[in-house]
Amino acid sequence: MGIEIKHQFQLIVLLFCVGTCRLISLNAQGLEVQITQEPPLWAAETKQFGYEADPSRVQFRVGSDPVKIQFLNDGRLALAWITADEVAKKRVAYPSNVPAHLYLSILDAKTGHQVSSHRWACHSWGVTLAYTATGQWIVTSDESVTLYSPSFEKVKELQLAKTQPFRLVSPSGHSILLFAADGGGRQVPEMFDATTFEVTDSWQDLRFDAASFIYSDRFILAQTRTPRALFIREIGNSWISFSMQVDPKAVNLGLYEFLNDDTLVKILGAEITVEKVQGSELFTQPAPERGLWFSSWQTSAVSRDGNRFAAVLDRTKGLRSPKLDMYPYSSDDRVVVYSVPRRSAIFSVHVKGTSPWYPRTMWNRIAISRDGLLLGIVSNEGVRVFNLPSDLPNNN
Repeated sequence: MGIEIKHQFQLIVLLFCVGTCRLISLNAQGLEVQITQEPPLWAAETKQFGYEADPSRVQFRVGSDPVKIQFLNDGRLALAWITADEVAKKRVAYPSNVPAHLYLSILDAKTGHQVSSHRWACHSWGVTLAYTATGQWIVTSDESVTLYSPSFEKVKELQLAKTQPFRLVSPSGHSILLFAADGGGRQVPEMFDATTFEVTDSWQDLRFDAASFIYSDRFILAQTRTPRALFIREIGNSWISFSMQVDPKAVNLGLYEFLNDDTLVKILGAEITVEKVQGSELFTQPAPERGLWFSSWQTSAVSRDGNRFAAVLDRTKGLRSPKLDMYPYSSDDRVVVYSVPRRSAIFSVHVKGTSPWYPRTMWNRIAISRDGLLLGIVSNEGVRVFNLPSDLPNNN
């Protein structure tokens, strides 16, 4: 009897040790990030500031966002959206480019109280907005790019120029990439100073006519489709081939973003990698929980110094039953904040995503304050702002 009890005790100890080692292993891989149970610093409905989400109507977008959210500084938060001047008599899948207004609401980031507001006349397509490092505003359309002063007075306008809808200014807010029409009808990319609109770099290279670009104040990274490749260029220098932990046989090269002048982050499926342009890897981590994956950098945010960034992670939900016309779908599930100095995820909060039930489409957009201590989330349901933990000393 005593021997049997001894064996049971040994088994319990063994299972405890295995479980403890497993937990340590998961933590070491960055897979155990607790979802915050703390309430937000403040929360409010978007209609309080003038925007009302209506699933029955077409939602025009500021760039790629139904509502664009961005911190202007550590104390101010801005929301921007587009509303058509007239309500359409009937809903159409792709409405024409109708007269509209771009609305801006500036809030106190700590309280959610509205500080001021502004609006610009525009059309419903191709419009986006950015705030520069010097406090000026950039408003773009399909035909022009306009620079406004902090008090919304027009400073300068470039005609026949476009921008990428998903990436308007560099992480620092000092540079902007524009596409200007040449005499032959081509859109030629050029780098501009976001404060003066002076050209800082340009190139004529047919390889990059259909490329997508990300950039900082120092580097430009281009991803071409045919051939599928990455190239990088230091401002004013030549293009060279670039590799960031890329498997040449991989179908997907990943999605990239600059965190600061010389630090890149790459997402590929459920894995994230941060490294210097010069090639030194800072860290690689899987998603904070199994079943989550990174879908796009269009729903990401970076603090002004690049030490923190956040992304919306998706989860596949639903059943696969062709007979019942049921298939899995991708849905927003989590916003995760990463710290580069700590080389890990430091914050996680649940968000509602797309659902087969009303409202079917649930979008989420995010922003991080310049100092990296506040996270803003806007969605169909409203606005939330969270306090983020401060970075602990990194002993690695």
